[in-house]
Amino acid sequence: MEAFGISPIAVPWKKAEGLARWLLPFLLFSCIFIPRVTIGSITGFYQVNLRMEDILLGILGIITLGGMISRKFSLEISSVEKAFLWFLIAAELSILNGLFFRTIDKPFLSLLYLLKWVEYFLVFVVTVRLFSGSERPDFFLRTFFLLGIAIALYGYWEHFFPAAKAVHPNYYRLFERPPFHGDANHIGGLLVLWMGFFTGLFLKTTDQRKQGLLLASLFFVFFPLVWTYS
Repeated sequence: MEAFGISPIAVPWKKAEGLARWLLPFLLFSCIFIPRVTIGSITGFYQVNLRMEDILLGILGIITLGGMISRKFSLEISSVEKAFLWFLIAAELSILNGLFFRTIDKPFLSLLYLLKWVEYFLVFVVTVRLFSGSERPDFFLRTFFLLGIAIALYGYWEHFFPAAKAVHPNYYRLFERPPFHGDANHIGGLLVLWMGFFTGLFLKTTDQRKQGLLLASLFFVFFPLVWTYS
């Protein structure tokens, strides 16, 4: 391969980088549509769940670390990452302080929460490095758009073909049954964020075709949002 000017390390790296770029949007959809698996509980009340994003973030973290070690990715820390790092350090010091003074009654649960925040931080690290020089900066924008449409489609299906009887007359909350596990409030908040984001794009764009598409999409997502809050 070197005779053709191709490094034997470059080929698998390109494959790994391409895999990582597609795992990121899959990670976004998996947070919503792939059920979690309960692997235990703390004090019999707090469930410990394994989610698909936990596995995907591990794979993405290994690929990103390999890229940083081989200098394929920049080692520079962005301002967002610096702020997040300070937050993680403060959270870690708070937990250590609680352990030292015995003011934390569930230290393992606190460590799991900290681990989840580390995963959120890892999302920033991976995304910034994989798409810093991308020729398609709108890749995640389109993925986020499709995520909202997919959630709304599920909402319409559940509204018109409910999977269970209403607990009270005219009361049936969407996104309470699997794969959402009672996450109606979280889904509602996500839809509010989605509508606010794309309302801004609707007001900003001058392309009439995009305006029409965004306006229709906003109306389409609005009703599942309203039904989410019963």
